[in-house]
Amino acid sequence: MLKEAVDARNAALTALDDLEILNAEALAEAAVEVERVRLLFVGRRDEEQINDLANLLSRIKADMGAWDAGEVGVERLSELLTEQISHQLLELQAWLEQQDIEPPPQWELETIYWALAAERVAAARRRSADWLRPRLLEDDDIAEMDQVRCASLEQELANAPGYLAQTDRAAVDRQLERLRGRLATLAEEARVAKVAAWKHELAASEDPTALDRANTEMLLRLLEDPPCTLKSDEAAWQCTAIERLTAHLDALSLDDLVARIQRLSAPMRAALFERLSQLRANP
Repeated sequence: MLKEAVDARNAALTALDDLEILNAEALAEAAVEVERVRLLFVGRRDEEQINDLANLLSRIKADMGAWDAGEVGVERLSELLTEQISHQLLELQAWLEQQDIEPPPQWELETIYWALAAERVAAARRRSADWLRPRLLEDDDIAEMDQVRCASLEQELANAPGYLAQTDRAAVDRQLERLRGRLATLAEEARVAKVAAWKHELAASEDPTALDRANTEMLLRLLEDPPCTLKSDEAAWQCTAIERLTAHLDALSLDDLVARIQRLSAPMRAALFERLSQLRANP
């Protein structure tokens, strides 16, 4: 039984050298395994060797913990990790020499660090794709969107997170262009509808001969206050309608004046005509 126990401990110690650390999960599992084996060798000859492995794994985990790149894009994250790991590997080598730790030959520390970094970048790329996927629509879908939904999605994409990959950022920009085009189309449709309704209220201005003064003045006020910005052809129509109604209003004023003159007594009319003759002679 004793021999079997010794053989089991030695096998466990040998297995530590063969641990493969190619991702964060394997690193965590390796730390658990080293701790399990360390408990088997408490007070024994190989305890210090196992403690060195445990310390080395803790150092790797600490270096990973320093990989805080914030909300930068995937490509920038890769650049930052490349620079950071290069420094960390130099510092790690100095630390190993200072601590007099000899890693297992199978543990290629540079390979481990770059594998862990590649996993971090891949996770960032998945995070970017996961954010974009539910917001990426086909052109036909955008063409059917109403103003509220279109504006809501446009706002989301305009405030896209900084961690997106360049390809995903480009997709966001393309969709923003399509959404803004759709919003412009909807806005123009709404504007055209308002102008059409406004012109419908002004239909009587096309032939104002039957309009009295009150209705003519009312239509003029409506004409001078369009519901939205007018295009050049619409503004030209507005000017023509104003001229037409103004001329009609002037005619109504002249008719009123003639009617008043007709109500004057003969002497008053004679005096008025005399004044008018003087004004014509001395304009």
